[in-house]
Amino acid sequence: RDQKVLNCDSSKKEITIAQVAQKTAQYFDITVKELKSTARQKKIANARHLAIYIARELLNLSYESIGEFFAKKHTTIMYSCDIVKEKIKTDNNTEIIIEEIKSSIRG
Repeated sequence: RDQKVLNCDSSKKEITIAQVAQKTAQYFDITVKELKSTARQKKIANARHLAIYIARELLNLSYESIGEFFAKKHTTIMYSCDIVKEKIKTDNNTEIIIEEIKSSIRG
């Protein structure tokens, strides 16, 4: 009986890394497959960096577990996060995009 009460309480839905990837891909009009690929086109690479950064921010996952999802080494994940952090400092638009993707994830 107690469990039901707890479950009602947790109506705040758990966000998954798959959702982060899906919403980021959607935002950039690419597929999750492209996002997880090794494609180096600017648009895809940029979307991937942002998805990784957002996953790290929203989910507090380790670089390793984010790397597992994206099939990348954890050092690559760290590098992606650094790129985005630097970008935010110099480019206002990046922050806006991140916020828009985050709010679409939170639904």
